[in-house]
Amino acid sequence: MPTFYVDRYDRSFSDAAQTTLRHTVQRYSGMAVGGFDQAEIKVDGDVALLSEVHRWLGYYYIIRNENMSPVWAGKVTQTTTTRGKRKKTYSLDDIANRIAVSYSYDDPTGVATQGRTSWADDAESQRKYGVKEQLQNQGDLDSSHADSLRDKALIDKASPIQAITFDGGDKPSGSVYLRGLWSTADWRIFNQAGGVVKFEDSGNYEHLLGWGVASNVIGFEATLDGLHDLNGRFGALRKDDKIIVSGAANGANNGTFGVTQAVSNDISQIGPTTTTYFEVTDDIKSSISALGPIQATQLLLVSGSAVSGNNRYYFTNTDLAADHITVLPATVANSAAGPAVTLKQGHSVLLDGSLVTEYPSNTITVTALGTIVAQSFTLPVNAPFTAAEVFIRLKKVGSPSDNIQVFVEADSSGSPSNVSLESATVAGSALSTDMNWVKFSFTNTLALSYGVTYWLVVWRTGSNSTTDYYMLDLAEDANGTIAADYADGIVKLWNGSAWVTRANNTDMPFQIWAHRETTTQISDMLTTAGQFLVGQDIQIASGLSSRQYRNADQTALAEIETLLKAGVSGGRRLLANVTPDRIVQVYQEPTYNADSAPLIDEDNQLLTPFGSPYETGALPFGRWITLTNELPDEAGVFIERVEYDATSGEYTFTAKGAPDPWDVVNLV
Repeated sequence: MPTFYVDRYDRSFSDAAQTTLRHTVQRYSGMAVGGFDQAEIKVDGDVALLSEVHRWLGYYYIIRNENMSPVWAGKVTQTTTTRGKRKKTYSLDDIANRIAVSYSYDDPTGVATQGRTSWADDAESQRKYGVKEQLQNQGDLDSSHADSLRDKALIDKASPIQAITFDGGDKPSGSVYLRGLWSTADWRIFNQAGGVVKFEDSGNYEHLLGWGVASNVIGFEATLDGLHDLNGRFGALRKDDKIIVSGAANGANNGTFGVTQAVSNDISQIGPTTTTYFEVTDDIKSSISALGPIQATQLLLVSGSAVSGNNRYYFTNTDLAADHITVLPATVANSAAGPAVTLKQGHSVLLDGSLVTEYPSNTITVTALGTIVAQSFTLPVNAPFTAAEVFIRLKKVGSPSDNIQVFVEADSSGSPSNVSLESATVAGSALSTDMNWVKFSFTNTLALSYGVTYWLVVWRTGSNSTTDYYMLDLAEDANGTIAADYADGIVKLWNGSAWVTRANNTDMPFQIWAHRETTTQISDMLTTAGQFLVGQDIQIASGLSSRQYRNADQTALAEIETLLKAGVSGGRRLLANVTPDRIVQVYQEPTYNADSAPLIDEDNQLLTPFGSPYETGALPFGRWITLTNELPDEAGVFIERVEYDATSGEYTFTAKGAPDPWDVVNLV
């Protein structure tokens, strides 16, 4: 039977008090991910002293072989003593000395809402055993009930509970059961508030992005303050939309206006027909009563009259019937039916300005205010932040062939600086005709700073259009509804020469996610959860980045092992080990090298690569071994887990890819 020695340390990792009780190592194991896993040590001696075994809960042990080489290390997590058939057990597995309760409740509007208590701590238990967190999930509770459940749970769980069974042996004895320090990362819940800035509510207003037209068939009518387009391209404009008009001969018709009434009529065309005739000074008539589609106070273009002065733009009056209409200006000359006359009527929107009547002549440009939209933001948490993903809510109308581009810009006196820090584009053709979150991928090189205001700026790269454009989701306070509730920023719109604030308080739903190199994240997690560790040895950078934000209430161990599994950019996974000196090593899984791999010969002896006996009790987990006298492509086996029976000197190996824990190779 091999000889082993045990170094004992108390909970503060100082030398433990001497004991006369004998320690006999029974078994121990290790894993490729995490290193030292489990161990069992039998304790016997003076029966009167056996109860002191339970005071060793939380102690740190190092197991050494006959050469005094450390072969295993970890904490005592369970103790048992047996007297006759009575077995007494204490365990750290079920304790929790830092507890919070997550619960659900209906808010005053009846909406189901998640709540969480603050954390409650038992300082004395934490001093003894370390911090061991537990987040309990409960059902429908109010906050006071949840607090009460939390406090009761802390009382019940802060100390190990004595368990009594009657399945012991006849001889008084004790045992300590140990776990490697890697497992203690499971004691802490890891959430990372840094790494995202967002206002992810759905909006209530679809902003016209890149909508506009330049045309010489647009006119202005003063009676109703109407803006008219003979070709009927104002259908997208809605009440309260803001537009910018330029190019009019009369300055009163240029500027920024609000739409007070959207289009209320369709464009129409009558003719060419030979039944239309004209009478001074403002009558246009139809002998077959074909003028019914013409509506009052609309732009009308007449062509084909035998009197050239009748061929021009008019605005219709309110005196309308199927057989006649009246128009302005009152310059109509008599002209009999016969020539093929065409009447074309456009449509209009009403504006909140004081317009001056102006017939189409100049090229008039009409654009939706905010051909560029910007949302300010600040980081909510003081943590490293490198922008990698930006999401905004968009849809396309028609078939735009250009791109949507987003920028992150610095602040300049409360507005975007108009200098890009970084940008990304998405093809307009890739967008849906339904409003959806759209992802823009950044290069993960733009570092943003806490306490600094930035702007997320959105525009289309191509020309404005009234048929092929975009809609950007915004949330505005309007009609008594509070929708814009992102407290750390505002929306501004570009009016062609300056940034302006929208009339209604508005926010743009957005998300900006930071990525962080995965081995750096592992280091962060170990720093937070590695309360028993003294150092880290990250031997390789993964070359991969992922979102650093965490809010899933998973343990640090679960989060770390997910990142280890993702591996490195070359495709190999990452492994981890904790040394007896309590230093975590993170490294990539090695490739098979027959020159350095331990050997298993035909007699099932574990040997060094040079054929000499392997060091007693050493665990070759996370390594390749070579089966001697096998074909080269079948000789290498990667050891995922290994257990050593210290009473017999036998190893039990679990190879990588074994379909279940029982699919193992037993070696002597």
